[in-house]
Amino acid sequence: MAPYVYAALNDGAKEIRTMTLLAGAMSAEIHVSIEKTSFVTDGTSPVPKFEALSYTWGLPDRTAEITVHDDGLRTSTLAITHNLATALPYLRHEHEDRVLWVDAICINQDDLVEKSDQVARMADIYSHAELVITWLGPESEDSGRALTLLDSLGSRIRVDWVAQAMHSLAEDDRNLADRALPLPYSTAEHSAVYKLFCRSWFERIWIRQEIQLATKAVLVCGRSTISWSSFRNAVFCLSRKPMIENVPAFSTRVDFVEDLVDYGESYTALGWIIYQTRHCKCSEPKDRVYAVLGLLHEYDRERWTFKPDYTSTTCQVYENASFSYMEAFGDLDLLRQCDLGNRSTGLELPTWVPDWGSMENVPLPIPFAMADCSSPGEYQRREREGGGILEAMGVHFDSIKEVIGFDFIGTRDSRYEDVMELQRVASSYPLTNTYIGGGMLVEALCRTFHLNIFRDSWDPPVSSEISEQEGRDAFSKILKTTPESFKENLDDDAVAQKYTDTVVKYAKGRSFIVTENGYVGLAPVATQPGDQVCVLLGCITPLVIRPVGADPTQFQVVGEAYVDCAMTGEAFIGPLPDHFKNLQKLDTERGYHRQAFLDERTSEAQWEDPRWSRVLGEDFEQRLELKGMTEEEEKACMMREVVKARGMEPQRFELV
Repeated sequence: MAPYVYAALNDGAKEIRTMTLLAGAMSAEIHVSIEKTSFVTDGTSPVPKFEALSYTWGLPDRTAEITVHDDGLRTSTLAITHNLATALPYLRHEHEDRVLWVDAICINQDDLVEKSDQVARMADIYSHAELVITWLGPESEDSGRALTLLDSLGSRIRVDWVAQAMHSLAEDDRNLADRALPLPYSTAEHSAVYKLFCRSWFERIWIRQEIQLATKAVLVCGRSTISWSSFRNAVFCLSRKPMIENVPAFSTRVDFVEDLVDYGESYTALGWIIYQTRHCKCSEPKDRVYAVLGLLHEYDRERWTFKPDYTSTTCQVYENASFSYMEAFGDLDLLRQCDLGNRSTGLELPTWVPDWGSMENVPLPIPFAMADCSSPGEYQRREREGGGILEAMGVHFDSIKEVIGFDFIGTRDSRYEDVMELQRVASSYPLTNTYIGGGMLVEALCRTFHLNIFRDSWDPPVSSEISEQEGRDAFSKILKTTPESFKENLDDDAVAQKYTDTVVKYAKGRSFIVTENGYVGLAPVATQPGDQVCVLLGCITPLVIRPVGADPTQFQVVGEAYVDCAMTGEAFIGPLPDHFKNLQKLDTERGYHRQAFLDERTSEAQWEDPRWSRVLGEDFEQRLELKGMTEEEEKACMMREVVKARGMEPQRFELV
């Protein structure tokens, strides 16, 4: 038989292909038909009925063949991968045909233009499929036992994903919802679950949008099946229960899978989505961007219309994606994903473009900053050979005088070693000194190591975090602990353990820094003495930058930094009044947390930064005629006036 030849899709009719898997016995050869159909989701015409397959391609070689029936009489052959050839007999019905969408068959993989267009539509395809079928592979290593256990567990609890809480559905199962009690499963059962979670499907980057956009989904492993909703519930429960210790790496694997199942309707920016998928695998580096486009919030997809283009190089994709995202949202927050010490792909990218293929060791992003006063960015891209230059406006804050690396271990058995390492770094400085940002140096260190993330930094408070006072008490105990007193003072101290765990989590990939003026902070491990700290308009965290050559305006981006007393706009509008503190307050109208300011005299929080009126005068809103402006226009206007009022001279930074 001749090889199958794809008929071109009609772009005007918004066509896709579907595949009909013809009925047959498990052992019979695979026969299919491939049809073109209009696929429009705006309600002007019916959406075709089909199920979509989510699976792992495996080796790209197309070593198997299936028979394609065309017009009822002609037949041809289509080469497919081994993994897909293994899956199709399990998915075929014996007595009725089954209409499926399978990327390797329904997209002409040899036509890069068609592939680019169809990949851009995959979010719609998976979200409108009647069912998403996840193929994990044939049964092996007790996989049937694992799915039975997970199905039983997941069907007996209800998970409130917003509140991050679980409840048992029956009185007899009340212990399932008790986080302090372990699950009643044997080592062999835990081992079966672990091996199931180690299957390659869980690591593939594309499956994130395929499964998370599904309205209904099932997981299939051999002849065993579990609903996606039961699977999610079971993983949530496993991740919140005491972990079994005699299955190596069980807890790490559960955490990895839990990151896949724990998603919701809340807003998530591109940078955070790419960070979440940093450990996922893909054979095509461009898919680090393309595979997550469907996971963006609808608001972001409307503003940022970036489309897959497999004819471009990876460098072009990363640079164009970065700058077009900046242009769409008017900020420079993607610079926070740049890390000069984590560029292992060999791509010749400007340092202001994140190397999304080298994200595995990039530090956890710094949360809740507002170093730029949430002002829109002022920047432009200038083309040059070997990658563009990003010109951005901002201020030079300080230069780095000293860098001290951390040597944390970060395991359950290393609490003593990690406490003593934290004590080593902290004790390098005179803790009784005052701090340049106000208060005592020991208080600044306590905040810095913990990135100033405390329960009272939220409104309403987050119960899972320790309070700032608890953090101070824990830090004080850590500083006084000796090898002899550790077991008595800290071994069973839950608050000190939480403090240390947070420090270790955020210190990974970072070093402790001290600036020339005495500010303390955390910065990427690639940071060196002599590097500079700047705050750019449109970037919510300070950045560490490195001068390049003799040109005083050109810099490399080293990465984002936490600098104590420089995280909430101090570089532009000075410190907050003594009786105010910043916090993350839930905006019930917008549905997410945003920056607010607590007046500790009245215990009331307000959205408006009290420093604007202090610098610009009480009547600044009327005087500047802000009424009718967008939020971005307001901030830009106010920042221009602040710069004038304070006699500042913003600097132009050329990032190369």
